[in-house]
Amino acid sequence: LHPLFPAQVRAPYAMAPNMIAAGLVLMQLLAGGMAQRLCIPFTLPTGFDLATCGSEITTALSLSAGTVTCIVGGSASACSALIQAGQADLTKLGGDEMFVANADYGLVAIVSESYTAGSSDPAPNYYSVAVVKTATCSALTGSKHLASLAGLSSCHTGYRKTAGWVLPMGYMLSQGIMPKVTDDASVQSDAQSVSAFFDNVCAPRTTAEGPALGGTKYEPLCAGCAPGGGDCSDTSMTAEPYGDYA
Repeated sequence: LHPLFPAQVRAPYAMAPNMIAAGLVLMQLLAGGMAQRLCIPFTLPTGFDLATCGSEITTALSLSAGTVTCIVGGSASACSALIQAGQADLTKLGGDEMFVANADYGLVAIVSESYTAGSSDPAPNYYSVAVVKTATCSALTGSKHLASLAGLSSCHTGYRKTAGWVLPMGYMLSQGIMPKVTDDASVQSDAQSVSAFFDNVCAPRTTAEGPALGGTKYEPLCAGCAPGGGDCSDTSMTAEPYGDYA
């Protein structure tokens, strides 16, 4: 989880939950002591008192009164857009959302949390590993690298899941191995790019952000899933046999 900010004078950021206190202090220093606007990346429950949000946060984190005020964004992408436009200063993001905030809104990390460094009982963690069949590699001619996978089939744990999508696809996009496609304004660019790069894709799951805007599925990401196997908008094993980690 990382805080992010575009390179602008007022230094807006996106914050991880446990780093808000340190981030607010840093932001106030960079912004000349100005109060910071926290963007909430989800829909608030009915009856939530937004007016007391900032005061409760400053009290809980032992910060000076007026350090933070709250605004509602409704989603990670909406908060990222507000930060980019200078209408908000920080929000909280997960690793997958951080990648999108950087790729689509130009935000970059300045603070991160480590769950393992200096700990005698580190939190569970895992690596993202891409697997290719030996026969597939043997069939490729010339030098073999990630770009050689163009036109082949790919299977992912789910759309915008960290290990199965954000890390491998984000790396290929950021390195220029996979061209970025933005032809359809109604579909997220990462979904378009992956479906254009590979010939056949199975990446079930929808989020509030996509793959199609509004949180609906995008058929090209379902083409490689089990025929009649279930609902491509769900990653549970009962709904889509090729989704999730098993």
